[in-house]
Amino acid sequence: MTRFDAFLLLLTLSVPVGCSNTRELSADNRNAEASISMAESAGAKEYAPGELELAKADLKRAKASEAAALEDRKLAREQLEVSRKRDERAARRLQYRRAQLEQVEEDRKAHDLALQRLTEHAAALREKGLPPDEVSALVDPPVAMTKVKIRQLEAEVASLEKEIAAMENIRKDAALESEAARARLRSAEDRLQAARATYQEVSDRANLARSRALDGRRAEMSDSITKISP
Repeated sequence: MTRFDAFLLLLTLSVPVGCSNTRELSADNRNAEASISMAESAGAKEYAPGELELAKADLKRAKASEAAALEDRKLAREQLEVSRKRDERAARRLQYRRAQLEQVEEDRKAHDLALQRLTEHAAALREKGLPPDEVSALVDPPVAMTKVKIRQLEAEVASLEKEIAAMENIRKDAALESEAARARLRSAEDRLQAARATYQEVSDRANLARSRALDGRRAEMSDSITKISP
C-alpha cells in the first residue's frame, strides 16, 4: 500500500458511519451499513455508482427480509407457547376425566351386580312361596332405585366419554398447531440466514465499490500531479 492509499483509507475510516438505531440492527446489518458508508466516503457515488446502488438496493431488500423473518420467528415462538399450554391444560383435564370415568364405570358395575342380586333375591322369595305382592313390596322399591341410579351412571359415562374425546381432539389440534409453528420457525430461520448472507454480499459489493473509488481518486490525483510537474 502506498502512502497515498493509506491516506485515502484513513480519510474513509474517519467518517462517522453509525446511526441512531444501530443497536437494533444485527451485526451483519451494521457491517453492511458501515461498508456502504465507507464506500460513499471514498467517492463511490462518483467512481462506482452502479456497484454502490446495487449494494444499497440489496441492503434494503435484506433489511426488509430480516425484519419480516424476525417477526415471523417471534410469532412462531408465541404460537408454540400457546399450543404447549393448550396441550398441557387438555392433558390435565384428560387425565382427570379418565380417572372419573374409571370410577363411574366401577360404580355402574357395582349397581349392575346389585340389580342382579335383587332379581335373584326376588326369585328365591317366590320359590319359598311368598305371595307375589309381598315379593314386589320387598324388592320393587330397591330395584327401581337401582335402575334409576344405573341410568344416571350411564348418562355420566356418556358425558365423560364425549368430554374425553373432545380433550383428545384438542390435543391433536395443539399438536398440529405446534408442528405448523415449528415449520414457520424453521422458515423464519432459513430466511434470516439468507438475509444475513445477503448482508455479506452487500459488504463485498460495497468494498468493491470503495476499492474502485480509491483507484479512481488515486488515478485522478496522479494525473493532477503529472500535469503540474515540470
